[in-house]
Amino acid sequence: MSVHSDESGDVHNTVALPIQISLNANQRRKEPLPPPRKIDKHTPQESINRFWSKFYAKYPGKVFTVLPENPYAQKKIAKAPNGVAQAQRAVRSYEQAREECIRDVKRIITECRRVNQKYRDPHFDIEWDLKKGRRYCLEGLEKSDEHYNPKAVKRVTDIFEDPQFFIHGPTAGDVIQGNDGDCYLMAALCGLGNMSGLINKICVIHDQAVGVYGFVFHRDGEWQQCIIDDQLYMTAPDYDESNIERIMWDTIARRDTEEEYRRTHQTGSRSLYFAKCSEPNETWLPLLEKAYAKAHGDYASISGGWTGEAIEDLTGGVTSEIYSSDILDKNEFWVNELLKVGKEFLYGCSTGQHADWLEPNRPTNRRQGIHEGHAYSIMDAVEHTIDGITYRLVKVRNPWGNTGWSGAWSDGSAEWTPQWMERLNHKFGDDGIFWMLYEDLLRKYQRLDRTRIFGPDWRITQQFTSLNVPWSADYHQTRFSVNVTRTTPVVIVLSQLDKTYFAGLQGQYNFKLQFRVQRVGDEEDYIVRSNVDYYMTRSVSTDITLEAGSYFVLMKVTAIRVGGPTMDEIISAHAEHKRDKLIQLGLSYDIAHAKGVIVETEKEVEQRQWAEKAQAAAAREKLKNEVKARKEKVWMKEKKSRQRRKMRDRKHEEKAAEQRSCERGDGYQSDKKDFIDRSECHSSNVGNGQATADDDRSFTGEFNSSYERSEDAQTSTTSDPKESPIETPANNTRESLRSNDAVADKDSTSSSADKTLHAHPLTPKVQVNGIDAVADVQPLKRRPAPLAPRTTLDGKVEKEDQGKRENQQQADPFTEPQWSNSDTESKFSWRTDLDYDSDDAGSAYARSEQGRDWDEGEEPGPEPWNAVCVVGLRVYSKDPDLSLEVVRPHPYSEVIKPEAGSALDRDDPAKGAVAAKWARTPLRGTFDSE
Repeated sequence: MSVHSDESGDVHNTVALPIQISLNANQRRKEPLPPPRKIDKHTPQESINRFWSKFYAKYPGKVFTVLPENPYAQKKIAKAPNGVAQAQRAVRSYEQAREECIRDVKRIITECRRVNQKYRDPHFDIEWDLKKGRRYCLEGLEKSDEHYNPKAVKRVTDIFEDPQFFIHGPTAGDVIQGNDGDCYLMAALCGLGNMSGLINKICVIHDQAVGVYGFVFHRDGEWQQCIIDDQLYMTAPDYDESNIERIMWDTIARRDTEEEYRRTHQTGSRSLYFAKCSEPNETWLPLLEKAYAKAHGDYASISGGWTGEAIEDLTGGVTSEIYSSDILDKNEFWVNELLKVGKEFLYGCSTGQHADWLEPNRPTNRRQGIHEGHAYSIMDAVEHTIDGITYRLVKVRNPWGNTGWSGAWSDGSAEWTPQWMERLNHKFGDDGIFWMLYEDLLRKYQRLDRTRIFGPDWRITQQFTSLNVPWSADYHQTRFSVNVTRTTPVVIVLSQLDKTYFAGLQGQYNFKLQFRVQRVGDEEDYIVRSNVDYYMTRSVSTDITLEAGSYFVLMKVTAIRVGGPTMDEIISAHAEHKRDKLIQLGLSYDIAHAKGVIVETEKEVEQRQWAEKAQAAAAREKLKNEVKARKEKVWMKEKKSRQRRKMRDRKHEEKAAEQRSCERGDGYQSDKKDFIDRSECHSSNVGNGQATADDDRSFTGEFNSSYERSEDAQTSTTSDPKESPIETPANNTRESLRSNDAVADKDSTSSSADKTLHAHPLTPKVQVNGIDAVADVQPLKRRPAPLAPRTTLDGKVEKEDQGKRENQQQADPFTEPQWSNSDTESKFSWRTDLDYDSDDAGSAYARSEQGRDWDEGEEPGPEPWNAVCVVGLRVYSKDPDLSLEVVRPHPYSEVIKPEAGSALDRDDPAKGAVAAKWARTPLRGTFDSE
């Protein structure tokens, strides 16, 4: 610090800058230091390998049954084809479901007429469900974004004055969407209305008086029935249950207020809350929608979807996703595909799937009257040439029943003339039907759903299996083998289970499917790949003509983790409060997943049994090596301990011999001292008796601590060659302890000692803690410890009699060492007949491989990857002898060799690198360029 004064005379203290810096440094030094970073003792590659080893679940699997002891799922598993599946008629499943539906509906009709009651569906009673506030028929396990608010429930005969299931047959013009978001279903029904008989095939049987209706739908490769009653949701409440509406009607004097209220708000198609027909007294559409909702579980489950998938559910066809920008030859597409609409194919269209990618929060717009994210149906396609000009026109319908295209050829546009209206049989009106040019269709609609309809001459072959899907998607080792006996057109479909039938139990993963077809034996090339479907992830397909031969269908499944609660968390959360809903969805879940239960073939059973034996043998060999290594380690430790004991024993024996020499009065010759006077030895012995006793105890204690001694340690030599070698005791329990009176006064014992010396040859004695050590007494051998009860590798104790175990000569290798501890053996020698049951060895091997998902002290990583997908392959063809089989890899093989499916796709990014590597592979020691 320095002192200075300015011009005013004031004195100022100035602190030097370095001191200020040091203060700041001290302040910084007082701040707590960050904890030391844990040193990673692994290389970067080892760290990555450890991460991936912990990334996957140690016990992957899938829940196949939700309900306990579900007999229906067991029956479904028993009916699943095992081994090779043969082709059958494509309509066979439909015929069986139709017959079952007709039989069950007739039984219901007979029962209702016998008790004189209308039919009430106990499994989908919408009136009871609505008024009790459960809403199981409207919503799923979890609340959806859809908010349904119907006000009443009435029967068909109470809603319509003259109800008729069909009026002039079902047509596309009948369809009007309601308050549910199932525009895709309505668009599909519009398409079905263009082909005669398709909707009639869905509506199998009904009795309007009894109020029972039977429908059939296609699900997961087979047709299933669905029976409902005639109760429907209403937009207006009943007069007696209303509040605001009733007050408004009561204020006006009417002759019969209640009847007029009913006719105004609760009569005809317009009073329905969900879908309705354009005809006031037509009923097929709302009842079909109700049956479709019941099949899926509730109305919320059918909100949102794709037109092509709905057409598949209603017809059993196969849908392909086509993007207008991907069409190579638009003229060929028009001639060979779009002109066949309503005959061989059904089409749906939509646009605006990525309309909000620039502005995520913007509302949906109309594109010249076409709504974004809304499904439309293509009803017809025509081509006319007038005055040398060819017109290609497409007829489209909006399932809302209003609004339409506002461009060229829209209602009221300049293109329409009386001749064109007569030629196309078109009338202006706000009915949702409009015409547009083929070019405008491809320009305004981004994607098309094309569904192929199969006739009676087609046959189907199908199989299901389960796949454990890895994080890195690649062609799976499990594949399908297709045997074609003649040249035939085929349509190959790879599908997964439809999750909308058990919404809420769909799991934590979504899956995208791909496949390719290649001839057996041709590993480097494939014939065709499936189409890329970005939105309809339920199935992918392709159609091609195959010649006679054997083919492999290789599958690639990509899993996407979407999170959410696990299956056990869902069940535990809803088992108490939503029991009925959980039973309904659980039954649907179990029946669907019964297809994915793998039933072993006879060949696979033989392979498994052989592999289990080999695995058990390997496990036993591993256990033998582990036990041997453990015992060898113990042997080395014992060997070093014996060597140390030998050195200590030799020192104690020399000292004991010296003490004996002093007691006899003789001198003792040693390397260090030539002669010891007797009196000196006696005086040292008497004067330092406590030290001698301590030495003796130390000597004895050394032998007490060991359980055995080697032969080399038993014998010691003395300086006198005439004397016999003196042996030392091995254990102080060999004979009973003697009193220390044996070391009595020398004068009282000298006479008896002299007599003994004259009577017998001189035999040296050693007393250690009062115990005589005689030269001809051998040390006690180590008694083997009593055998513990034998424990199997799975922890079960064999309860055997203790006497029998003592008599057994075979010792447990885990408790009884089977090696020699003699110092004469320089090498480890281990003899054992270690043998266990295969189950025990396998259990021990499995437990040795088990561990924590994350080591202690480490931060837990993401939830282990456990993606399992149930997939099915359907092959439609005109070959009656076509067969299909699931080919699975050996489940116990540790090393899976690359097979036919290991070749990369032609457009895979790694294809060029692999090809370049192969190009530089030396052939016969030299490169091609050399």
